Amino acid sequence: MKLDNLEKSSLIFASIAIFAYGLVTGGMFQIFPVYGAILGFTGAQIGLLLAVLNSSRIVANFATGRLSHRIGKKVLATFGVAISSSVLLISFFSGYVQLLCSLIILGVGLGIVYPASLSFVAESSSKRRGMMIGIFDAFLTVAIALGSQIGGIIADISVTWPYLFFTLSSVAFTLVLILQVKKK
Repeated sequence: MKLDNLEKSSLIFASIAIFAYGLVTGGMFQIFPVYGAILGFTGAQIGLLLAVLNSSRIVANFATGRLSHRIGKKVLATFGVAISSSVLLISFFSGYVQLLCSLIILGVGLGIVYPASLSFVAESSSKRRGMMIGIFDAFLTVAIALGSQIGGIIADISVTWPYLFFTLSSVAFTLVLILQVKKK
């Protein structure tokens, strides 16, 4: 089946947003336990930090559903990717509370991107919804795999450098998404 122009533009936008999300999550969840251990945190402390990050994602998921009808899914997804660039904060902090706060901010950003992007794709087509969601999910899966690999390679140089890479990636993807939002 061939996608019409609205379906194509919706899928391109959502795939860019979810790719940014996948890069950050793919690398973040692989590198952070190592970084936390280097900082001297126990496995339980690292687990709690990641649990708080995921809890803030859940809270943001619920808020996104309510806000998407007022603000718009494209604007919210772009905003979420922009907030995800806060992943850089992790490399500046070594204190537990500071890391906790930076992970909450990151979790909120990530928690906005996924539901806004997914619902944008799902609502753009009734005939080809399944195919479009499948392509969307493929972008997510590839990005997670790439984020894990790229983050691991960069972490061999310095465990904080992947956070800079993921921040720059998020900023670049944010700029591309802003252009897409303005293009309508």
